[in-house]
Amino acid sequence: MAGRQLDKQIEKALTDFERWIARQPAWKGGNLKSASGRAISNRGPAILSEADAVLQFSRFLNKHGVPWKDIHIQVAPGQWLVDKSVAGQSPPKIDLVIVDRDRLAKRAAPLRRHKTEDFLFDAVFEFTLVGNSRKSLPKKAIVRDRDRVRRYLDDLWARRGYVVVIEEGELGGEREGAAATDGLSVHHLQIS
Repeated sequence: MAGRQLDKQIEKALTDFERWIARQPAWKGGNLKSASGRAISNRGPAILSEADAVLQFSRFLNKHGVPWKDIHIQVAPGQWLVDKSVAGQSPPKIDLVIVDRDRLAKRAAPLRRHKTEDFLFDAVFEFTLVGNSRKSLPKKAIVRDRDRVRRYLDDLWARRGYVVVIEEGELGGEREGAAATDGLSVHHLQIS
């Protein structure tokens, strides 16, 4: 996949996804609540989980030209593509991977960590869904996702990485900018 072209496709998909999710209906009367009155749901019925967010975002990747055959959800490369005896440790499970299937099909050997001539995923993504029942951003979850994506980049498993934080409502806390730093960018999508 072409680098600059894929970057543009991802940026357009992020923009359209944020617009789409902001237009989705909220629950009537606010969040669903437990018997004790604690909010137990996300903003509305469109996104019920992080996996839902990944699935819906994938639609926008495809709309902007990323082939369905190159989009993979909930990938655990250590189980199928990495030789631990050669690579050391395998990369952790990741929410979404974009990889050219034709290039992947040409592989004759498992991935080797820290080899610039070896295979690289085109892009990897981690998603964090922050419900509007929270008062501030869950820094630990965002740092965990950022560190997971950073590991893919540092170990040369991926060319570019994204952390997508979906914020429902007005939350306190500091946000990282979307500007890429060594291939990693964090995107905060605001939904009021």
